[in-house]
Parts: sequence; structure tokens; C-alpha cells
Amino acid sequence: FEERAGHSCDPLRDIKTWIGKSMTVRRSIEEVCRCSDSGVNLNEVLLFHGSTHGKINGILNSGFDPRYAGLGTGAMFGQGSYFAHNASKCFRYAGDDGFRTSSETGGLRQCVLLVRALLGNPHYQEHMCPDRRMPPANTHSVVALTKAEGGCVDHREYVLYEKAAILPLYIIEIGR
Repeated sequence: FEERAGHSCDPLRDIKTWIGKSMTVRRSIEEVCRCSDSGVNLNEVLLFHGSTHGKINGILNSGFDPRYAGLGTGAMFGQGSYFAHNASKCFRYAGDDGFRTSSETGGLRQCVLLVRALLGNPHYQEHMCPDRRMPPANTHSVVALTKAEGGCVDHREYVLYEKAAILPLYIIEIGR
């Protein structure tokens, strides 16, 4: 907001425009908001984050805290908050922590958050860097590239190291 300083942005597109678009159809990072009149490129995107129900409640109460990154799942690209552009990758991390959906189903549920994230000027990472605590100089985030792009992951991962760059929008719950 400080960098935009009074400049307006185009309105965000409805989430329906994102559903069903594969990465081959859109650019590798399709911007949600570009403040073209200000010259500032926030590179604001919609991304997914998977976690257990209990941890999601903590995120909703206190926001994302990169200091806790990777405690249960590892941190291939350092101590940051991890996201993906496809929800299916995030459901791997949305472990069922024993939270029951209802007495009718008796099933467990998994939670994924849909967030607005400010990538700013991303650094495109090809190899693991587990000791990283912040993005490289003159960048704001890390984008882990896929094996097909010369990287080391199957699906792109987006790592943010600044709590203020992430705004949770929706909880997506899947019962089983």
C-alpha cells in the first residue's frame, strides 16, 4: 500500500476465472493485480496453502508465521510460508488431525486456504536451499521451479518470508 501511494488498481478477477485453467493456458505467474499507473508491480496472485485443521486455526488467528515453516513437513527452500497454484498439491499437507466433520458422516476433513499473496519480484530457484531465511537480495519471494523447468520439484512452490505479504481469503474443506 505504501508503494501504491494513492494509485488505483484494476479490480480483482472473480475466482471462477481461475478454476479449470492449467498452467499451460495462462502465463507461469498470472497477475491478479498490477498497478500499472504507479509503475509498481506487486505481482499479486491467488495461491493455496494446506495444513491441518488446528494449524489453519492458528493461521487465521495470528497470520502466517515463517518461523514455524517446515516443522512437520520440511523446508526445502528455507524458513518461509509455502504455497502452490494448484490445490491438489496442498491437500498432501492438509493432514487429517482427527477433526470430525459431523456425526452424520463420521469422516475426517482436510483444510486448504486460498490466499492473496504478494510475490513482488520473485527469485526463480532451481535447487534446494533449506538454510534460507529470506529471499535473495533485490527479490521478495522464491518460486521453486519444476523438474520440467530445470528445477527440483514436481509442482511449482511459492515461498514467502514476510507475514504481511499473505492474506487468507477462503477455507476450502474436503470431507472424507
